[in-house]
Amino acid sequence: MKNLIIALLLLCVNLNSDEIKMPKTTNLTFQKECKSCHMAFQPTLLNSNSWIKVMDNLKEHFGTDASLDQQETKIIKDYLVNNSKNNIKNVTNEIYITKLPWFTRQHRRISEKTIAHPSIKTLSNCVACHKNAEKGNYDEDEIKIPGKSWSNR
Repeated sequence: MKNLIIALLLLCVNLNSDEIKMPKTTNLTFQKECKSCHMAFQPTLLNSNSWIKVMDNLKEHFGTDASLDQQETKIIKDYLVNNSKNNIKNVTNEIYITKLPWFTRQHRRISEKTIAHPSIKTLSNCVACHKNAEKGNYDEDEIKIPGKSWSNR
């Protein structure tokens, strides 16, 4: 009984935490290719079906031709699929991370004016506010929104 109470207390602490940490991206091919245009998003941000959709359509990658050779495509696709998070609520296999329910909930108070800041431009630019996003650290205590002080977030 004592162990059950301790486990429940630890669960409550974790559920109430504002700290969001994800595994750091580790695949060098993924880092090299993806980071040439944008942050190398953690595979856990999407489910495997969403990553398959992304990787199967690199010719039309969010308005850009991001085509890779077959070997690089396979390496990156395997890495993303094998490290994805399949319990994310994403029944349509959405590929826009910024359209997922958990993402919109976390960013619902960010105004369009703030997003339009020259250092941000889009909500997919995680590193604009989450300085350690590339390391998988989205801890709320480390958010620095350009043009805002902590008191007027």
